[in-house]
Amino acid sequence: MADFLLYNKIHYNNVYVKGDIIEVRPDGYYDNVGFDKNAFCVIQVDDALFENVKYYDRPDVIMDDEGEITVNHVKKYNIDLTDVDLTVSKKLKFKMNKLKLKDKSWR
Repeated sequence: MADFLLYNKIHYNNVYVKGDIIEVRPDGYYDNVGFDKNAFCVIQVDDALFENVKYYDRPDVIMDDEGEITVNHVKKYNIDLTDVDLTVSKKLKFKMNKLKLKDKSWR
């Protein structure tokens, strides 16, 4: 299992958007670590091995035709939180195939 820390509000300059995956940690990590519950939420992905999903918190990286790399200050992956009730006090649990995961690298 793995825990995803997601951005949970609209950032003033759209650097982050609601649902951006900020960090991916092993299951239970956020049970003992504080975080701003007004700005973030944690979801647990039951059927995901941490080793297989740990790269989802990477920033968007662009390589131009000459091989120069640019790291954007936006997160590459986002989970659509439109239909998710984030007012519950317990950790939300999902299956990987039920997440509305999208790659934002087109930005």
